[in-house]
Amino acid sequence: SVPPNYDPYGLGHLATEFLVAQVGMERFLDVYREVAKGRTFDAAFGAATGVALADFYQMFEEARATLGAARRN
Repeated sequence: SVPPNYDPYGLGHLATEFLVAQVGMERFLDVYREVAKGRTFDAAFGAATGVALADFYQMFEEARATLGAARRN
């Protein structure tokens, strides 16, 4: 079950801001340009940012508490 204070839209917004802070706006937009060329999102993300999507997820999870979105169990 989903915790009552879980906000997936807020978390997505925070992850997007975190990504832009790491790679810049152009490389963020390049993800979607790569998707438009037919790449899967995972492949597009890696090609555009230079970071594997799984690695980004791990980086974001490690930074969540610092960003004010600590995991709640």
